[in-house]
Amino acid sequence: ASGERTQRPVATPNRALAGAHAQVDQCATCHARRTRLVEDAVAGAPLFDQFVPDNLRPGLYHADGQQLDEVFEYGSYRQSRMYQAGVACTDCHDPHRGRLRADGNALCTACHNPAPDRGRFPGLQAQDYDAPAHHFHRGGGAGSQCVDCHMPSRNYMVVHPRRDHAIRVPRPDLSARTGAPDACTGCHADRGA
Repeated sequence: ASGERTQRPVATPNRALAGAHAQVDQCATCHARRTRLVEDAVAGAPLFDQFVPDNLRPGLYHADGQQLDEVFEYGSYRQSRMYQAGVACTDCHDPHRGRLRADGNALCTACHNPAPDRGRFPGLQAQDYDAPAHHFHRGGGAGSQCVDCHMPSRNYMVVHPRRDHAIRVPRPDLSARTGAPDACTGCHADRGA
């Protein structure tokens, strides 16, 4: 009828995304560089009711957001496209055994593969990522593992290796401008950006 106002439908929240983000926040109660707000943290309580995670800031992160100091995993992962897509910690990690759900590239290619799109994360099947055409290295050799390029490792406290969970595409050109490290020139120092 004329003069009637039509009301927009209420946006339905993405429950899967909200659930994945809540899970990441739960893991962050241990796996984040943070300041405690309460004396006795309670398992399962919301992260921000008990802790304030450190921000991305100089001294902790490089100018491009890569981890510099011991920040654990949370701050880096929150920057990632994986986090934005709703990938939760338990998609890759078994929380009960403290291990990855698969070895080597099998972990990543469980979703990133050329099979018909049938999973939670549509659009990942664009190409065969576990191939020299993608990673530019011989199969099975150094540099052919997804984590070699997308999750470079640094040692903290001399003996504790930790992978950067920002899971970024290496950008030697950006690293040349910001002074941040990158996976390509980390191994191929003889080549320029």
